[in-house]
Amino acid sequence: RTYPCELYYDNIDSMMASSLCDSIANKFIPPYYPCQIESVKCHYIAPPAESTYTYGIAAIILDDDGAAGFPGSEIAKDSILGLVGPNWFQWLIIDFSHHNVVFDSGGFFVEWTYIPDSTTLENLQIWTDWGTPPSAMMTWIEEDGTWYHWWERTDVVLRAFLNFPSAISENDRKYLLKNYVSLHPTITKGKFKCSFCTSKDGMIEISLYSIDGRRVKSLFSTFVKKRLHYFYPDISDLPQGVYFIRMYGEGFADKKKIILIK
Repeated sequence: RTYPCELYYDNIDSMMASSLCDSIANKFIPPYYPCQIESVKCHYIAPPAESTYTYGIAAIILDDDGAAGFPGSEIAKDSILGLVGPNWFQWLIIDFSHHNVVFDSGGFFVEWTYIPDSTTLENLQIWTDWGTPPSAMMTWIEEDGTWYHWWERTDVVLRAFLNFPSAISENDRKYLLKNYVSLHPTITKGKFKCSFCTSKDGMIEISLYSIDGRRVKSLFSTFVKKRLHYFYPDISDLPQGVYFIRMYGEGFADKKKIILIK
């Protein structure tokens, strides 16, 4: 267990620009749980044009809860806008640490797509590794809103950096652990995953509040050790509406919004 852990299939031995449209995604299986996605890294080309132009790159974290393990629910999305082309070989890292995306089982997808604006003259393309057969065959593409398992025996240069809070040494942990609460999904019919992290041992209170600030329900109240924790509350007995999850500890507090639908 190392920090951070970089998941990837390519080794940039012999690359070719992909001409695929829409979006492309790699599926990853974390080596340990629980894990938190720190960032996404990609290698792409913004083709030469007659003049400079601007564009954006987006990365999306998807669950693997789609049919037959295909890309499913969107968990988090981030982007970098205002990039300037043309570029031939461009590495880009998109930070996801502030999204608090945590997995305790299964796999996930990292999706890459580009965001054109009124100045963008060419289609951006992500690089793929053609020089390391056999390929991992862990790439999916999206066309017209539908995902397909990519038949090409190549690996897309799309990587994920993970953090394993429970595996970090005690000397490093005090600098890396943060106090936060994270919810997935944020729109639910009742049951959802609540992850939270603490930087020190202590009493933690997690409660559900109405949009007008009334405390509706206690979800968690106990003494915990400093590390990443998770549990699965069920609020299906409450009326539909917007609520807030608030976590309290000694010297800190955090809250997240959740929407209950019926």
